[in-house]
Amino acid sequence: MKIIQIVQGISNLSAGPTYSVGSIAHYLSEKGHDVQLFALGSKPKAWPYKVTLKLFDGSLVRLGLMPYKAWRYIRTEMTATQAIIHEHGVWRILNLVPLAISNKANVKIVWSPRGMFSLWSWNFKAYVKKPFWFLLQKPALSKVDCFHATSQEEVDDIRRLGFTQPVALIPNGVELPEQSKLAKRKENKIVFLSRIHTKKGIHLLIKSWAKLAIKYPDWKLEIAGKLDSAYADEMLLLAKSLNVERIEFMGEVLGDDKIRFLSRAKLFVLPSFSENFGIAIAEALAHGTPVITTVHTPWFELENKRCGWCIEATENALTITMEQALSLSDQQLGSMGKNGRIWMEQDFSWAVITEKMEAVYQWLLNKSNRPKEIQL
Repeated sequence: MKIIQIVQGISNLSAGPTYSVGSIAHYLSEKGHDVQLFALGSKPKAWPYKVTLKLFDGSLVRLGLMPYKAWRYIRTEMTATQAIIHEHGVWRILNLVPLAISNKANVKIVWSPRGMFSLWSWNFKAYVKKPFWFLLQKPALSKVDCFHATSQEEVDDIRRLGFTQPVALIPNGVELPEQSKLAKRKENKIVFLSRIHTKKGIHLLIKSWAKLAIKYPDWKLEIAGKLDSAYADEMLLLAKSLNVERIEFMGEVLGDDKIRFLSRAKLFVLPSFSENFGIAIAEALAHGTPVITTVHTPWFELENKRCGWCIEATENALTITMEQALSLSDQQLGSMGKNGRIWMEQDFSWAVITEKMEAVYQWLLNKSNRPKEIQL
């Protein structure tokens, strides 16, 4: 199959969409498909995925626009033969690609909202989004043949907005690090790893840790993520104003450093207000680290799987749950970490996820029966 994955940009390797789209493109390519990843902007210094890249950069891209040569490429070469075009994200100029595709083109369009249909995301800067939605984004999405959701909550968001096309419910996959690369010994560390953004609830984590740090003097909080936003500056000031002890902002953590960061920790916390999936949660579990997250993520099974907690996104709930976790023995936390790793191996490996996505593509091209992941 010819498969074209489209994402706004790939310059930030630590961003969830870059990881998810790069990975699915890589594993589809490994299975022998003709896969291309189309994006705007520059290529990161280290690109770990095996896939053909088609990038367009320049002054217009830096202004949030798309150059004419990119539009021309979409209308001619991208749609010249039968293909699957799989778009990711909403609200950007590149998310209007269906408007440039002729109705006569022999392609099927798949769309992954990537959490951007949630009520939290919809209401964030709604004064900008709503005009864009009615004028451009909604007409573009009306041409989609099949949506892709990573959780049932995201399926519900798609239906809430009135779309009636089929939806493929397939979670993101997670890279499972080799056991030999994992830390031999866990340390008394609580870690956060994600984008430093207001929806991630980092202010809740800092305030909760400020209350617990004195009671647990042999524990430390480490926050990993790019410190390149106004919110990041606010979090640095918040930690300073509260005189928080044993807290460190690590900046971006990638590669082997990320493996060490996640596998050495005894506890991972992501107190998010909105996640369609939350790839950092899956990564923490894959590294054998128990997780605390919120009901605004799709990880309600954490407690049933005995590998973490899913709580309300409030400072009080987070403080109580963190104290509960810190009161557990090393053996109890270690057992929870092992449960999480087993869960990821069984249900979230990229081999499993790639096979499901491949079946959806083949169904759309009328080459197979409808997969069980499709909701009509």
